[in-house]
Amino acid sequence: MPNMRSHAARAARRLLGARYDTVRARLVGAPLPPSPAREAAALQASGLFDADFYRRLRALPASTDPAKDYARYGSRQKLPFHPLIEPEYVGGDALVALSEGRVDDFLAALRRLPVDRWGPLLANWPVGQQLGADRNQLVVSMDGIAMSAEEAAERLIDFHAGLGHPTDEIGETDWQAALTAPRVEGRVSVIMLTYQDHAMTTAAVDAVLRTTENEDVEVVLVDNASRDAVGRVLVARYGSHPRVRYLRPAVNLNFGPGSNLGAIRSTGEYLMLLNNDTLPQKGWLAPLLARLTRPGVTAVQPLLLYPDGTVQTAGTVFAAPRSLAHHFLVGHPLADAVRHGGTGFRAITAGAMLIRASDFLSLRGFDPAYVNGQEDVDFCLRAARDIGGGFDVESSSRVIHFESKTPGRMARASANRQVLMHRWRAELTAADAQQYAEAGLELAHAQPDISGPFAIARPVAVRPRQERKPRWSIATDIPAAEIILGDGPSPHWSLVRELVASIEDLGHEVTVDAAEVRLRATAYLDDIRLVFGARSDASPWLGRFNVLLSNGDTTAGHDDGFDARLTIPSLANPAEAAARLRDISASAGFPVADV
Repeated sequence: MPNMRSHAARAARRLLGARYDTVRARLVGAPLPPSPAREAAALQASGLFDADFYRRLRALPASTDPAKDYARYGSRQKLPFHPLIEPEYVGGDALVALSEGRVDDFLAALRRLPVDRWGPLLANWPVGQQLGADRNQLVVSMDGIAMSAEEAAERLIDFHAGLGHPTDEIGETDWQAALTAPRVEGRVSVIMLTYQDHAMTTAAVDAVLRTTENEDVEVVLVDNASRDAVGRVLVARYGSHPRVRYLRPAVNLNFGPGSNLGAIRSTGEYLMLLNNDTLPQKGWLAPLLARLTRPGVTAVQPLLLYPDGTVQTAGTVFAAPRSLAHHFLVGHPLADAVRHGGTGFRAITAGAMLIRASDFLSLRGFDPAYVNGQEDVDFCLRAARDIGGGFDVESSSRVIHFESKTPGRMARASANRQVLMHRWRAELTAADAQQYAEAGLELAHAQPDISGPFAIARPVAVRPRQERKPRWSIATDIPAAEIILGDGPSPHWSLVRELVASIEDLGHEVTVDAAEVRLRATAYLDDIRLVFGARSDASPWLGRFNVLLSNGDTTAGHDDGFDARLTIPSLANPAEAAARLRDISASAGFPVADV
């Protein structure tokens, strides 16, 4: 029976020819099967297929129909068919709608996409416009740079033509020539690497450009052989930007050699190594430059913070002898890092490191023996040995870090640890206990994390056993973005500052948490927790003395489990406020003598 049906179908095809699919569809209600000819016709009818752009992109001969070539080849390769539409980020549903001639459905699908999925310029393009009408009238604004679709087309064509010819190779590096090459005095070259990402990278580059408008800063963006679509996005956005240089090696060089390439091709007196999953905050660069001018400082890092305002790293420490390094004060409130002077570190992170170009190049950059891990620790240990000096952390310079977002980031973690310990284990003879003492803490012990042949000694910090000050934490309703900057439009800033000052007058320590901090891993260090009742999660923490701060009204359910209550009106008088805080401290077991 199947053979008879096949024979009948072949006979019907011979008889009906090109009308076979249409007749079959009408008889059995089946959709027309896809074909290059039908897809090409739908593309041309949509008005969204730019035949001239695609012909030049593919360098097609005059005898080849661009739409048919796209249907047969370009669609499978996800090549752009219009300079303002990137197929890889548009998505399958939209492309199917376009191939079937459903232009309205295609545009509707575009509108549903999140901004970071749109093509090179679509984030700033009014999607409802008819692209095919007049390309020269379609102007796109990117951070104040006006660009027509024609200009975007030229960029993408140039990029596509150069895919087989990478923009830069590192090859055999002449480090001495790089060291003696002229550099622009006072300029900071931000070295940023990316692999298979454009969304985080553009956010990071834009943040650098936005926060350094009045400073001599260039961004050297090293695209570590990402897929073509990522490169097209980055070229379209930064290809002719006067402050950005785009480098694209033929293969993924990984972090160390990729950073070395960026450093060698840069022009600044200073190098700022900066991860592409970071967001520098307002005023971040000047304090770093000032810190680097101090005698004996080889390199400096900003305070790296999680998006909720807690510390991601305030330096790099060794929590035990002959152990791997660990981030300092991970998960602590910002105040703990500020309390520390930021000096005397044996290493800092290369996720955000400012160093003189001459020092970086004289050390020949990062050692390529490491693959995406431990390069920075090895570099700092070599720097201390070969050129002297130390490493600082500048807490007034703040950068948000989303941490380890690059694909394959931890693939060689075990091998990297073996290389580092083989080289340096004999010299790592002491723990960095003093760093915790300078932050008002005590390094109690190091908890081993057996995740490979060499353990990471994870530090466990406690409050000092001697002369221990009571510690308050204020859980505010202020957003983390304001807590990180130390100011903002939130109405409770003046109240928070007054509370901090009054608590410090008692001789106590105080930290401030943003609204996004729900449960901090270092809460065991706190003695008294003062919670703003306006928070959506205004509830007590187990094991703490919990105080609810409200406007004076009685909020059902919010005060269950709280040990004491304060009202904002009761704090209006400084003397009364001080007396009330002393009473709370005494109730918590920390009496304060009247003054």
